[in-house]
Amino acid sequence: MSEIVVVITGATGPAGSGGGSTALDDLTDVTITAAASGDILRHNGTAWVDTPGTTHFEAAGGIATHAALTSSVHGISAFGATLVDDADASAARTTLGLAIGTNVQAFDSDLAAIAALTSAADKMLYATGAGTWALADLTSAGRALLDDANAAAQRTTLGLAIGTDVQAYDADLAALAAISPSQGDIIYHNGTAWVRLAAGTSGHYLQTQGTGANPQWAAASGGSSLPVQPLVADTTYSGLPGVHIHAAAHSAIPSFTSTVADRAVFGFFSVTSQVTVNAAEIRVTTAGGGSAAARLGIYQCSAAGIPTTLTADFGTVSCSSTGRKTLTGLSQVLSVGNYFTVAVFNENVVIENRGGYTPWWSHHPVSAGNPMAGWSGVVFTYAALPGTAPTVTSNAVANTGGIICPVNLRWT
Repeated sequence: MSEIVVVITGATGPAGSGGGSTALDDLTDVTITAAASGDILRHNGTAWVDTPGTTHFEAAGGIATHAALTSSVHGISAFGATLVDDADASAARTTLGLAIGTNVQAFDSDLAAIAALTSAADKMLYATGAGTWALADLTSAGRALLDDANAAAQRTTLGLAIGTDVQAYDADLAALAAISPSQGDIIYHNGTAWVRLAAGTSGHYLQTQGTGANPQWAAASGGSSLPVQPLVADTTYSGLPGVHIHAAAHSAIPSFTSTVADRAVFGFFSVTSQVTVNAAEIRVTTAGGGSAAARLGIYQCSAAGIPTTLTADFGTVSCSSTGRKTLTGLSQVLSVGNYFTVAVFNENVVIENRGGYTPWWSHHPVSAGNPMAGWSGVVFTYAALPGTAPTVTSNAVANTGGIICPVNLRWT
């Protein structure tokens, strides 16, 4: 039979699991030798005998030293013996490897709230209140910004690097941005800040007041829209690079008929500061045949007022129809000095000797040492311009009273 244990609580009877108590003397198959408090009845396979309780139940702290005995007697393992003798729950948790704060996490309401969330890719944890948490989207672009070491690196990530992608703050730019201009206004610096000058009255001009003063709108004198000063003969104007005005340039403007084929017309002009020629032009008033053409260029002027060394051969323009015939895309630098324009024709055509096709200049002053406006009728074979101009022969005409400058130049 299975082992049954009865605890003797006194000399007269046992304590059972219910149903009252029975005197030990009433049990016919029990042998009582010397019953004592704490003894137990134990069936030894033949009969019930009393046995001291300490044989089977050790005092607190003693079971661990009798693991083999207790295991064989009442089924407690050696590890169980180390647990049941622990003085309190804390010691038991340590025995079980469940020490709070060492082996397991103590309960925390924040951790419990986080544990209740369902994680997913590209999500970020954030608090919504005390002990409450939620998830937000966190894209790869957001992560690229968050892992930057400093603000400068973050600006670069965002494409907002100062001085590269965006303008650094500047007080002048901020002041300009704060101005609300209207059409026709002028913005100027008054010595302290940038300010707006409202549009003036129609016909007024912007008048400067010199150093340390502000500009203003002013009415033109004499009823004119602008205070225009007349050009003075034999004067070089610094405001118009390379332009010198001579009285001969203001005489009547005649038309000029070229001579027979293989004749050239030279026009004198001066350059008073370095310029770059970007276009050359003639104006045909009477066209030639279908193949009529002119070759345009520039020669240097000798001290004697004679064309000498070739400066530029600009190429040809057609003269088979009337109108302005222009060569563009030029880039010829002219230093300070005197020059001749040249136009060589292969047929008889009529061209106009005039300047002033805005923004063109037909520079044709006459200097004191070179009293001529140009040469016409010079024998000149129609072909690529030679490096040295043909000799001016007796049949060439020196024009000193009128304008002989058929080739207009545009320069900067």
